[in-house]
Amino acid sequence: MFKTIAERTAARAARLPADLPEAERAGAVAEIEAQEAGRRTRSAVAGYDLTFTVPKSVSVLWALGDHEVQAAVEGARHDAVAAVLGLVEDRFLHTRIGSGSKIRVPGRGAIAPAFEHHDTRAGDPNLHTHLVIANRVQGPDGRWRSVDGQVLYQATVACSEIYDSTVADLLACAVRRC
Repeated sequence: MFKTIAERTAARAARLPADLPEAERAGAVAEIEAQEAGRRTRSAVAGYDLTFTVPKSVSVLWALGDHEVQAAVEGARHDAVAAVLGLVEDRFLHTRIGSGSKIRVPGRGAIAPAFEHHDTRAGDPNLHTHLVIANRVQGPDGRWRSVDGQVLYQATVACSEIYDSTVADLLACAVRRC
């Protein structure tokens, strides 16, 4: 875990010379407190939420469609999320190893539940899926490490486009009965 401002301040204050006069110590501690308060406090990332939303017209089609239409839309959504997860695991799921975590290596074993929603908070049709990727992945040595979030973040637009294209292709195929 990352240290809090108070923990960082206490650690730095403990390293001050023991024979420092009390007035100088108070000034040095005040300076340390000011510096630490100005620094950003890091926090751990539990996971990454990739949200995929079908176009509004598809949500309306699903809402007004019969059982067969709804099943086709749901199937397209599920298959598109699976395609994106496969892409993430193949190309964008990395971790870091080595001194200072400077070496980026492929990861495997994404833990990624999908949470499906059918409407907005206002109640209008809005089919979307939250694919939550846990911040843990197996490195090539089998050890579980944090995900390299930079790679995943840079891939979000590509993943969204793959999802949109896959949904469109699958629905077009369903209409033509491919």
